[in-house]
Amino acid sequence: MSQPKVAAGKASHFVASDELSKFRDTENPDEIVEDIAYAGQPGEETTAATLTIFVLVMTLYPEVQARAQAEIDDVAGPDRLPDFDGHASMPYVEAVYRETLRWKPIAPIPQRKLICVAGALIIPNVWAMSQNTDRYPSPSSFDPSRFLDGDGNLVGGEPSYVFGFGRRIRPGRHFANASLWPAMICVLGRFRIEKVKDVAVDDIEPNPEWTVGLTT
Repeated sequence: MSQPKVAAGKASHFVASDELSKFRDTENPDEIVEDIAYAGQPGEETTAATLTIFVLVMTLYPEVQARAQAEIDDVAGPDRLPDFDGHASMPYVEAVYRETLRWKPIAPIPQRKLICVAGALIIPNVWAMSQNTDRYPSPSSFDPSRFLDGDGNLVGGEPSYVFGFGRRIRPGRHFANASLWPAMICVLGRFRIEKVKDVAVDDIEPNPEWTVGLTT
């Protein structure tokens, strides 16, 4: 990014240029750029992990992939990608996005039941919430239709608990939505994800293994 372009008002619109334009007289413009770059770092691993899970479920559930791709084609046609803000026009794709967040939360932090003393730090059990059979029947199955009614309209809202709660809910949830949705649209709109074939041209079934850590 060219700071002279920012000063002249000719810089393209993105976060860094917009913020620099507000503080043109600052003595340390590089600090603004560094702060903005640092702000995106916490979302790198979680976004990559979520997209990895998305690719996995598209491999495991080809019928889900086909239905999502059909909806994209209906909205945008075969020759272009839909607008990235077209959540309302593609309810099934939005349901796939929500189910991807729910199916394997990237920060599950499972905990056993404990008696908490006053002043103790409480970490919510996001995994238990995402696998609640009262809210999500057959929770181990990837089923976007759980976020749709009988007419195919979105219901229930996204599983916002994966981003935290209350005033400490992760502000990065907006970054996640703005990056994951376009990525999923681009992949579904341009590729068909299939299982790898062996030498006999038979499908090799994926066998994912989940490890313990801060992210799935």
